[in-house]
Amino acid sequence: MTSFDCDDLGENTVTLLVSDLAGNPISAADTVTVLDKIPPTISCPTNIVIDDFTGLVTYHPPTLSDNCGMVVYTFMSPPSGNIFPVDKTVITMVVVDQSNLSASCSFIVNFDYLLTLNVSSIDSPCAGENLGTATANAPGTSTTFDYIWSNGATISNIMNLAPNTYTMTVTDDSDCTSTEEVIIDEALPIEIIIDNITAESAANASDGAVEISTNGGVGQLNYNWTLNGNTVATNEDPTGLTGGVYILMIIDQNGCTITSAEITVDTIVDNENLILEKNIQLFPNPATDQLFLDFDLPANFDFKVSIHDGVGNVLLGKNATNISNQKLELEVSNLASGCIF
Repeated sequence: MTSFDCDDLGENTVTLLVSDLAGNPISAADTVTVLDKIPPTISCPTNIVIDDFTGLVTYHPPTLSDNCGMVVYTFMSPPSGNIFPVDKTVITMVVVDQSNLSASCSFIVNFDYLLTLNVSSIDSPCAGENLGTATANAPGTSTTFDYIWSNGATISNIMNLAPNTYTMTVTDDSDCTSTEEVIIDEALPIEIIIDNITAESAANASDGAVEISTNGGVGQLNYNWTLNGNTVATNEDPTGLTGGVYILMIIDQNGCTITSAEITVDTIVDNENLILEKNIQLFPNPATDQLFLDFDLPANFDFKVSIHDGVGNVLLGKNATNISNQKLELEVSNLASGCIF
């Protein structure tokens, strides 16, 4: 044997045969040791950056070569197809050939993960009821999420909330945190404004009316006017009313309600009507030039004022609208002296 290759690694026994000029042979045995001093080569995958909240990473095996072709490689965990921790992980791969020569390479898996926190809320449907809700959700592969709200609650969903700003902080099992705010509001309260009350012109005339306006509430408003506990109208501004004390209840589309104070529709019988006489003053009496009506009423009313002589003839008439706290002047200087009504 005069040449050796990778198949001859290690000790090899060789026999040397020598002959002289006369052809007489002689031989001797010896040992030849074949060594591999060329290390293998290894090429790692390129660096990997992931932002998928699952943390699942797969990568290709390294590229290996060796002059003698027999190599094995090892590497540090985690292996491909596993969930990686947040931040940077250095993976070192080592290759060793059959002569125990080695080479290594490294690459980085950068799990650049930002914990996502989703928050949502539902406002309190009615003013003053504190029925708002807030919900938090953190997607990801963490086995546990720790929730903490600014009101001290430690669950993902909180209820019966008053209007306010609430802060949620979530922490996963890698100690990553995320914080979000949610604002709980409430519907505006329903407000009733009495714009005008028209008194019933006479007993059983059924021509009284109430005009209102509203603020607040949600969506369509439903009205219920009652007299002595019985519903008499379901529109905003009822007409055809008899004298009496009315109550208005308003309900919005969320079911929120408001009930008014007593709303009085007066009945006008004459200028000595017991309902109105305490609120209307006439002076001076007797009068020669001007006659004044002083009104001090709880709401706006429409009036027709007339002056009659002793036999019922109308001497003077005047319409007054939207009267509440005013003085009405009547010129009577051109009227003949005598008793008027």
